[in-house]
Amino acid sequence: ILRPYIMAGPALIISIETREDQGKSGSRSNSRGIFVGTGVAIQLDSLDRKSSWSLYETAGIKQYYLTIDYGRLTTFSGDVDYTVSGLSAGMTFEF
Repeated sequence: ILRPYIMAGPALIISIETREDQGKSGSRSNSRGIFVGTGVAIQLDSLDRKSSWSLYETAGIKQYYLTIDYGRLTTFSGDVDYTVSGLSAGMTFEF
């Protein structure tokens, strides 16, 4: 019923600044870092078998989950430092 997971991977952020000031030019930069995340997928189709069968017949959905995860992006080199983290929730469907 619970499917925990972790993920990690490289990140490249490219940014372009444009300016409308008189005589000012924009700039371009890039930063490199890593993204890590963890979460859990909670299987919902076992809670109501009748509705799950109906979803399979009409849309071809075999299983569905409530997914909750936490992710963090941190840069370690480049022109701009980024540190971003957040919690998200959504639905995952298997066809």
